[in-house]
Amino acid sequence: MIGTLAVARTLREAGAHLVFLSTNLVFDGSVPHQRAYSPTCPQTEYGRQKAEVEAKLLEQPGATVLRLTKVLTSHMGLVQGWLSELREGRSIRPLSDLPLAPVSLPQVVEALSTLGLRRPEGIFQLSARDDFAYAEMAQLLAKGLGVEPGLVQPICSKDAGLDLEHVPRFTSLDTSRAEQELGFAAPEAQAVVRSVFATPCR
Repeated sequence: MIGTLAVARTLREAGAHLVFLSTNLVFDGSVPHQRAYSPTCPQTEYGRQKAEVEAKLLEQPGATVLRLTKVLTSHMGLVQGWLSELREGRSIRPLSDLPLAPVSLPQVVEALSTLGLRRPEGIFQLSARDDFAYAEMAQLLAKGLGVEPGLVQPICSKDAGLDLEHVPRFTSLDTSRAEQELGFAAPEAQAVVRSVFATPCR
């Protein structure tokens, strides 16, 4: 955090406009579509550090915060592993209690480009319209591959032996400002999966 703020200070002094990438984890995930200026309440160390940097940067003019939910890419190791296992006819055990409201990398790049050109200040948020579990994403991919649905065997994080720092109920964010000022169209979570992975999710 100290290093990030030091770099930000140097860039400000050079006349740069800052766009800081942040996360939905600045909130506790207790409600869906969390509004941008709701009080932050992080439950993880990562979220706490992001929230602290946000607050420091926004104390002075000349900064933008772009909060992101899970950014899906075609090279995402977890999903590529699932696809490989499913194609081989082997079962997978995705988490049933960990949600995501994903966006795609091209959507993030487009938003960053627009922010860099227009230089607005304050908070913007990118998110899918809805939350769904990692297990639901795996089921969607399995259906697209045309494999046996029973190969997807959902499991909760505790039964998987995972000691996660925090499991939010929701990850989705309110995207009103991004829609109005950046032309961002909040997609359905399933649509993001279809757009990112070559598998035809039928």
